[in-house]
Amino acid sequence: MRLSHLALVLLSIVLIVVTGLVAAQDENSQSRIAFLTWRDMNPEVYVMNADGSDAVNVTNNPLIDNLLGWTADGTQLIVRSVREDHEDEGRPYIVNADGSGLTALDLPVDAARVRDVVPSPVNDDVLIVVAGDNIGSTGLSLVRDGAVLELTDADGFDNHPSWSPDGAQIVFQSGRDGNLEVYVMNADGSDVTNLTNLPNSQEGAPVWSPDGTQIAFNAVWDGNFEIAVMDADGQNKVNLTNHPAEDSSPAWSPDGSQIAFMTTRDDGNLEIYVMNADGSNPVNISNNEADDEFPVWMPAPSESSS
Repeated sequence: MRLSHLALVLLSIVLIVVTGLVAAQDENSQSRIAFLTWRDMNPEVYVMNADGSDAVNVTNNPLIDNLLGWTADGTQLIVRSVREDHEDEGRPYIVNADGSGLTALDLPVDAARVRDVVPSPVNDDVLIVVAGDNIGSTGLSLVRDGAVLELTDADGFDNHPSWSPDGAQIVFQSGRDGNLEVYVMNADGSDVTNLTNLPNSQEGAPVWSPDGTQIAFNAVWDGNFEIAVMDADGQNKVNLTNHPAEDSSPAWSPDGSQIAFMTTRDDGNLEIYVMNADGSNPVNISNNEADDEFPVWMPAPSESSS
């Protein structure tokens, strides 16, 4: 039986779509997710496959570890660790994903005041969150060529930054208007804009999608923590989770087709779930009695590093 030209065209389109979906799923399945966990009775940084298998303790530290993220090329993790009993806040380190090569980060600021480290996806610039003099205050600074450029006031409450994929803008959370909101600014600190503009709620922990078109964030709407997304200009806000449990800390998959997050929807303890980017098909991937928190998906390697 001979197929018509139209049937052949339609079959080709279907094959292209299916091939694309399989490739995207394969890319995600080969990537890894870092997370913070209490499985060893103290906070440790682990790495697992995107389906939750092969969870490995990366930090192996009897004191305190906090996960900050991945290096831009996805080869190492950035952590903040207390490694000596006399330390109060710890300092930032980089470590290989297998736990080897732990090295203190050399930054041109007091390491004890650094709360977060976020490398640019396109160059050697590094965003840091620096503690101010007031209790709980933080500001954003940019480290470039060994110099520090203060982007926001360190005595404010600006933190949780995320780079746009092209490195031109930074999205972050701020309490500067009395409630927690999501803001965006240029990479030099100019043109600060409130993206959420919802004075009667709280929004934070923003993360840019890999294609730069959307921002996922925490949203406390109707008194409940949810995962939401909006366009990069703040338009079209959508609640993805719509669940009575607390859902927070979104992290995009490398291809943008999925979002990992932490939730209390299983008996109240924190688990890590993965859902499609439209909120469908949420799946528990951590499945552990201990609290598993703050997932961060390994970024896709750049062409220059592959």
